[in-house]
Amino acid sequence: MGSTEKFDYDYIVIGGGSGGLASGKQAAGLGARVLVLDFVKPSIRGLSWGLGGTCVNVGCIPKKLLHFAAQTRQFGVWEAPMLGCNPYVALNPFSGFPENQLKPCDWQTLVERVQSYIKQLNFSYRVGLQNAGCTYTRALARLVGPHTVEYEEKGVKKEVSAKHLLLAVGGRPHVPPEVPGAREFCVTSDEIFSLKQSPGKTSASPFSAQLSL
Repeated sequence: MGSTEKFDYDYIVIGGGSGGLASGKQAAGLGARVLVLDFVKPSIRGLSWGLGGTCVNVGCIPKKLLHFAAQTRQFGVWEAPMLGCNPYVALNPFSGFPENQLKPCDWQTLVERVQSYIKQLNFSYRVGLQNAGCTYTRALARLVGPHTVEYEEKGVKKEVSAKHLLLAVGGRPHVPPEVPGAREFCVTSDEIFSLKQSPGKTSASPFSAQLSL
């Protein structure tokens, strides 16, 4: 497109993670017409999620909520039962016996609380885009030209143009299909915070080590 040709938007962002959301809202605040396109392809177990990217949905936030639940259980904080955990009670100084045994957290309750909190964040990010003046569309997008993006909405393919484009699509775990049993039995960070039961064991990667703490 030539410099004299009109565009549908000033700025199109592909990706609704931390970088894409921040950039889109900043541009809108400076007067730009902004379109944010975000879509999460289902994981190997069919899971998907809303705005916020990896950190909010399957990374930092749910991981820290699990850490918080473990701490409340150990130190007897009153929020522990709300997270599915029984608080730790110290030994009775007179009898030497524990007043209550430290039981494992109820995984299903914990996951439900974590997912509920994440959904609140998804909604708040969507409202934030709206309040900033951005147009948001949940759709899988691809570049078809230097200034043109194609996406599909409700079965209809659409093309939109912008003077500036930003690719902020992030990354996802890769499960190699050529490895026997990998897709059937592998659990990645995309799924672990939605499992119906605790995985029990994790690998030795940095992310897995943090989860096991």
